[in-house]
Amino acid sequence: MKETLTRAVILYKETGEGWRDLLERISLIVYRYPGKWTDWDEDKCSDFFLQFFPKIPGIVKRFQPRFKFETFLSNSLEWFMKTFNEKQKKYKYYENWVNERSETEVLVKSELKPELKETETEKRLLESPENCPFKLEESGRLQDPALRRRILYAVLLRVADLDDHRIPVIATLVDVDEEWLYERTRKARNLISGKIERREKLRHRRNEYWYQFDIARKRLETVCDNERRGKWEKKAEICRHRYMSASRNIKSLHITTAHKDIGRLLDTPPGTVSSGLHLLRKKWHSMESWTSEGQSG
Repeated sequence: MKETLTRAVILYKETGEGWRDLLERISLIVYRYPGKWTDWDEDKCSDFFLQFFPKIPGIVKRFQPRFKFETFLSNSLEWFMKTFNEKQKKYKYYENWVNERSETEVLVKSELKPELKETETEKRLLESPENCPFKLEESGRLQDPALRRRILYAVLLRVADLDDHRIPVIATLVDVDEEWLYERTRKARNLISGKIERREKLRHRRNEYWYQFDIARKRLETVCDNERRGKWEKKAEICRHRYMSASRNIKSLHITTAHKDIGRLLDTPPGTVSSGLHLLRKKWHSMESWTSEGQSG
């Protein structure tokens, strides 16, 4: 009888042997996972597998034998599927025109927010970690235990905007169990699920307006008849206006978890959460002052 996957992982971590067989077993589970819960076609299942595959060594490395590896892997797959699906939807309406333009042209012509470039502040933080107010231990954990707790408050406060792929790093940073943090973020999201769903609907609508605007703009590049041109100009202006309106509505949505709910999730008084977040903001402002001084000098 073949050993359980949990036992195989434990043996590999103890001996360093059997990686190829272990990787094949995990890969098969990953590849089959979408088919259990979705009606995705072969291409989408393959994309899911290829994007998740590089994460397997890290998942094995982080596993602790306090629970089954099968459960740990399933939780990781569940979170990854959610973010994978969200990203697929987010870019669905852009892919037709993004492929036709260079990156520069897209940034100039579109009204989409471009990828964030590394700022001078970020460069300074990377170059001078020993001076940073947020000092880390060799393990990657923050030195200040109070700061660790406050950052945990902030993570749950802005959980609607949290990229789940960062949870393992955050768990190390604030010195909590990774699975425990996954569970707390899931519960926090459930408390604000209505607001998150509303924002997703707005994003879908915004994307649709942009897609329609781009179609109208393309037609304007080829149409010669004045009457038809006027119709497409009107169509483009309406879609552009709706796109801008939807974008403003999204920007105005500040989805946060209530301090009292964060307190319940962490078994902490709401006043402690509020004061902790206030002190964290002060700490962040002190870091901004530090970087500004460095740049001016």
